[in-house]
Amino acid sequence: MNFLSTVSRILALFRRDITVFMHNRTAWLFAAAAPVVLGILFPLFYRSQLSKLILELVPGLTTADTYAICDSWAYSSVAIMSAFTSTAAVLVVFLADRSSDRVDLHKVSGTKWSELTVGYLLTAVVVSLVVSLVVVIISQLWALMVGHSDLSFILWVRVLVGIVLAALFFTGLNALAITFVTSQGTFGAHSFTMGVITGFLTFTFAFPRGLGALRLLPFAESSSLIRDPMMTASLSHLSPVVAGNVQYALGGLVRIGNVTWNPWLVAATLILWSILILGGAFWRMSVVFEDR
Repeated sequence: MNFLSTVSRILALFRRDITVFMHNRTAWLFAAAAPVVLGILFPLFYRSQLSKLILELVPGLTTADTYAICDSWAYSSVAIMSAFTSTAAVLVVFLADRSSDRVDLHKVSGTKWSELTVGYLLTAVVVSLVVSLVVVIISQLWALMVGHSDLSFILWVRVLVGIVLAALFFTGLNALAITFVTSQGTFGAHSFTMGVITGFLTFTFAFPRGLGALRLLPFAESSSLIRDPMMTASLSHLSPVVAGNVQYALGGLVRIGNVTWNPWLVAATLILWSILILGGAFWRMSVVFEDR
């Protein structure tokens, strides 16, 4: 009975956080920015140029294969960016509560800090999942329009798993970061900086040198879990060797030295990182609530 009442309170907090998020125009516009920008800019301006870059990378591809690879890579990249930006946008709700009297009102009403924390994290994960999934659906509609191969059921499942794991990781990362700031301006600077880093990884395949500890975080792993299945259909006409080289060059595979990581190992790595970072965020949020 206590478990059911706890779940009921968490779901009520989830609905409340969704409502607050949707009423914050800046937040939901930030969450929706990547899909909107993609839908307008990519077909009109970038598709042709990106296809030329891919053709230079893998000479001998047909025009159809080049465009198919370009489209699947671009949409999967934006799905990754959406997973980050949407979690950052949703967690502004936590910051707004912290800077107002809402946390005190929750305490008076008997709401536990653990329930509040789960509510924030759950909201961020769900919104991230939905926004990234919308990008993938747009990619499949685009594939149908231009005659490219679409995702099979198994590939859809793999994409969904990749998006869920990316949402968990980015939620933990942004939730941990937001506990160390007290203003939306400061958190906005964090979101912008990390968004640029994520965008750099997404659109230039790898981190620049000199970022130190940031290279240890599983950005590449989270990217590959979404890119790999989304690009598989577009690479089905190529030989396994060529397809593998394209996947690696465009961030669909993770290699350490000459060893290519199995997707299961990549997923396990991301799960471990997510547990670690979500645990740290959960603890930090409890400290914030107890200090009020």
